[in-house]
Amino acid sequence: MIDPAARRRNSRRMVFDLIRERQKLSRAQLARETNMSFPTVMKVVDEFIAKGLLRELEEIEPMDGAGRRGHMLKFEPGAYRAIGVECEGRYAHVGMTDMTGSVLVRETIELGDFARTRDLTPLSEAIAGMVRQTGSADVLGGCIGFPANMDPQAGAIVSYSAMGLTQPTPFCEIFPDFCQGLHMPLLVENDVNIACEGEAFLRQQSGQGKDMLYMSLGTGCGGALRMNGKLQRGARCRLGEVGYMLLHPALGAPRRGQPQDTLERAVCLQTLEERFGVRLHDGARLSDETAAALRDYLVPLLSGAIYNLVMTLDLDLCVLAGIIPTLLGPQLHQQISDALCAALPEEAPVCVETAFSQDAGIIGAAATVFSRQLDAVLER
Repeated sequence: MIDPAARRRNSRRMVFDLIRERQKLSRAQLARETNMSFPTVMKVVDEFIAKGLLRELEEIEPMDGAGRRGHMLKFEPGAYRAIGVECEGRYAHVGMTDMTGSVLVRETIELGDFARTRDLTPLSEAIAGMVRQTGSADVLGGCIGFPANMDPQAGAIVSYSAMGLTQPTPFCEIFPDFCQGLHMPLLVENDVNIACEGEAFLRQQSGQGKDMLYMSLGTGCGGALRMNGKLQRGARCRLGEVGYMLLHPALGAPRRGQPQDTLERAVCLQTLEERFGVRLHDGARLSDETAAALRDYLVPLLSGAIYNLVMTLDLDLCVLAGIIPTLLGPQLHQQISDALCAALPEEAPVCVETAFSQDAGIIGAAATVFSRQLDAVLER
């Protein structure tokens, strides 16, 4: 037997997802498209109107068979907002969105050596500044995508080598000043997982994103995997750690503590900056010769890694995002696609695409807040 509270949450979620996607629907249309009873839809709609999520219009629904026609309902995406943060190591992308994922304000900040200092003051200041710009809108909370193995349900870092963490530790225990100073609910997730969820959110209307490998190249190299419409985590919350892939597996697994010739070490910002003598950051300008040299270096490494993953997981979409792919442009994706087409069986093509938005991490983080806080808003 389904718990009544769970049934109520499911009903709210179905109506919320549909009205957010379609923007304008009638009660009868909601009942038909969700296969929910009309009384149940009426109850959910009344809750949403009371909380400002929906507004009833004077407009009457289009004629669709016999019977009385009702008023149209309009989604109010600006009624609530959320803070999304994608922290990829050296940099953090911070933004505020409405409920449709539209980024209202955003900025990129440099965090400094927070792994040593455990100080996130620049991030606190950026968030506080955005909250001051909200006016009358209600900020439901914030979500930070952090570059570590994360357990979002427990709000904990499972492990993070940069900080010497090998046991699950609450995020707010590590950054108490930051968490206490926010004055809003805080959710945590892995940075690449949250960007993957944002990318899936942006692709949902096109029917893409249910099965997807998402790779981010920047300070480090991380990955995330969606299959059958769900983010996959693994037994230790570290599924998608593509940066740890060995470049020379035939040499055997290295002992713990020994240097490892991994994909991340080969393609991270520090390695590329030292190898090519350039400064890579958001908005950097590269000469054509340097960009071509970087692509020539990266394509064999990335196409080989993606080949292994595609053949193992049977995926047909890989989204390649982050500072480095953004700087090198679509040519990088095309060269990797060409290399894969020459290697993969004809019946197993794979698309390597750019991200729909550089703000996928911000959008995914904010969407997570709305998803987790919806019931709390309605039950206030």
